Amino acid sequence: DIYQRGDRRGAIAVARRIVRERPDMEIGYVNLGFVLRQQGPPNEALAVYGEAIRRGIAGEELTVSYGLALCEAGRPAEAVRLLEPLAGSADPDTLNALGVAYADSGRSVDANRVFERILAEDRESVEALANLGIVRLRAEDATGARDFFRRALDIDSQFPRAWNGLGGAMARLRDERSAMDCWQKAADLDPKLYDALYNLGLTAGKNGLTEISRRALSQFVATAPPALYSADIRKARSLLAALQAARAR
Repeated sequence: DIYQRGDRRGAIAVARRIVRERPDMEIGYVNLGFVLRQQGPPNEALAVYGEAIRRGIAGEELTVSYGLALCEAGRPAEAVRLLEPLAGSADPDTLNALGVAYADSGRSVDANRVFERILAEDRESVEALANLGIVRLRAEDATGARDFFRRALDIDSQFPRAWNGLGGAMARLRDERSAMDCWQKAADLDPKLYDALYNLGLTAGKNGLTEISRRALSQFVATAPPALYSADIRKARSLLAALQAARAR
């Protein structure tokens, strides 16, 4: 509840207290790792997950979180080694995490195989469809990516990650107006999709839509975690200053 109200520091403090008072409870480590990953680089979260493993209380949920944090830290090969023993799981979250680790390791064939396996069990898995879209984007297949993101949105029109991915696909297909519409939808549904806000602000500014650009970049600067987006925040501030100067002339 504290995290959802935007108080990251307060959420971390409560989560640390839970782990301190109940060091044998896996979900405490899961929650602490999650809020730490939203705050900045995943190094602290990795230490939290590692402690749970050392204590012998790491179940499948925590292992999946650990694997995703390794991917975020740029260590996908380690994530693959951690998650491959769970390849027989029936949990789609586990399989999606393994597919992400494969994709981040450059093993797109293995990633596609895992995501298609999920879809064989559940044709309406929007996570798997969106992940297939991301794999296609990385392979420079913008048309294929677009189609997967649209399939996901046909099932769940309120899935922000698919809107964000569709924006990326449309931008690569040189339809920047549609891309901006997608990024705006993504940010409206999930204000923590900072990449969508940033891309919207840059693209709107390039197309002369100064008010949309100013609004998106201002929201990005005010809310994006500096530890994760420091370079982009500096660029956004520079662009905002340029917009303000042009407005004053």
